[in-house]
Amino acid sequence: MTYLCGRELKLGRAAPWLAAMALAVSGVLWSQAVIAEVYTLNAFLMALALWLALRWRDDRRRGWLWALSLTVGLGMTNHHLLALAAAPLAVWVLAVDWRAALRPATAAGCVALLLAGLSVYAYLPLRARANPPVNWNNPATLAGVIHHIRRDVYAVGEEKIRQSGGAKDLARHVGHAALASAGALGWPLAALALAGAVLMARRRRGVLLLTAAIALLNTAVLNAILKEPYSPSWAYVHDVYYIPAHMMAALWLAWGAEAALAWGARAGRPWRAAVAAALALCVAGTAAWHWRANDRGRDWLARRFAVDLLNSIPRGGGLLALTDEGTFPVVYMQVVEGARPDVQIISDMFGWHGQPISSVFCEVPVEPHMIPHLPPAFRRDLVSVPHGLGFLLRLPTAGLDASWNALQPLPAVHWPAPPRPGFDPFTQYVRGLYAGYAARLGARELAAGRREAGEQALVRAAEFKGDDPYANWLLAVVYGRFGLRPEEVRPLLRRALTLYDRQIDAVTARYYPLSRPMILQSLQASGAN
Repeated sequence: MTYLCGRELKLGRAAPWLAAMALAVSGVLWSQAVIAEVYTLNAFLMALALWLALRWRDDRRRGWLWALSLTVGLGMTNHHLLALAAAPLAVWVLAVDWRAALRPATAAGCVALLLAGLSVYAYLPLRARANPPVNWNNPATLAGVIHHIRRDVYAVGEEKIRQSGGAKDLARHVGHAALASAGALGWPLAALALAGAVLMARRRRGVLLLTAAIALLNTAVLNAILKEPYSPSWAYVHDVYYIPAHMMAALWLAWGAEAALAWGARAGRPWRAAVAAALALCVAGTAAWHWRANDRGRDWLARRFAVDLLNSIPRGGGLLALTDEGTFPVVYMQVVEGARPDVQIISDMFGWHGQPISSVFCEVPVEPHMIPHLPPAFRRDLVSVPHGLGFLLRLPTAGLDASWNALQPLPAVHWPAPPRPGFDPFTQYVRGLYAGYAARLGARELAAGRREAGEQALVRAAEFKGDDPYANWLLAVVYGRFGLRPEEVRPLLRRALTLYDRQIDAVTARYYPLSRPMILQSLQASGAN
């Protein structure tokens, strides 16, 4: 569809093809194309809507407007991002020929087809009432559907307002969006896209304004609406929102490539061939640069993590998973592969209503600062007892051993493979959990007098800790407790503090097992300044 949009701009075949291929191998779009997510379908509908708007400009047939309305409606049921593009598309349609667009029959057809696209939402209460294994937000009633469409589940009321980012956070998000768009195509092609936008201002000013408005709405305006604090994790989450902006940059690239090829043709056939080869080489370079990060052919981390987490839970237990990373892989294993049906997910989102369970299990230790944010049934003093890849949660009991020795022997875990290039919160978080497991295992071995086995486990913990604040802190605590590598204790604690300040915002801190005072207390105990 991006190629067809380029052709609709009256460009030749080569430049739009090159731009479409550059978009195809761009980092973020590629990353979403190989997983089960909504953003590539939304990108297709976005490109289709833009193509229909351009077709309307050419012949004013109302069928294009009807198809555009249906596409926008369908796109908004796939993801709300298309709603941001709807406004500039509507302005474009009216600017082309408002009299034709507002004719009663044409306008009525547009409204009817927009509602037809949105009618996909009517399926939600029907499916929610069928007791599905995954019932996100339970939209079984009209109020539930409205609650779901408004994305209320992603907001936390007044707390959300208190934790919103300021002007500095907005500026950093917008700057990251610009860099992400350039990095997605590769810097040489991004420079050519910028040149193409300048050239479009001379001959296709209306199209430039339309594409620039879509790009601006999906970057600056979107971040102004979301008001998220800036951190590497939030920037990573927002990257997928910028795919429409990458697509608009690809169209600018098509215009720039067309100009470059035209210059080569004027200079002679050898020059045109050289320009074409250079552009193709740039696309190949972008593909090669993004290959390792997006090749998931041997990426079994999520499945193996789910298996290890389930194997750590006692029979008939309940998993109080506090993160998406801990919840969704387990849900997949249960729903798709039928693993461990005896384990219940303790979550309002997945239908737990207080059914009896043998024990409560969590993928992270529950610390005092986390308790006010837990479900009401768990807002009490709890002891987190290490057990496999996670922790058993129990009420304080006399004689309960919550020390390192409480780690129970379990089947060997699937140690993670090396991480892919780039920042990936899921990989970092999961590898951090394995680092914690290895650190606790090492502590247990050392406490039992098995020094060699303990040190081997700690080497593995150091290998997996990466940039996870909790894993760095825990490894330092174990070193300090057993008098190992004293020269590394303070650097690890300082690194944990730096990583915590960089990564953990007020929203994330609610369920993160480490707090800033805990790190400072450990620093003070170690004698650090």
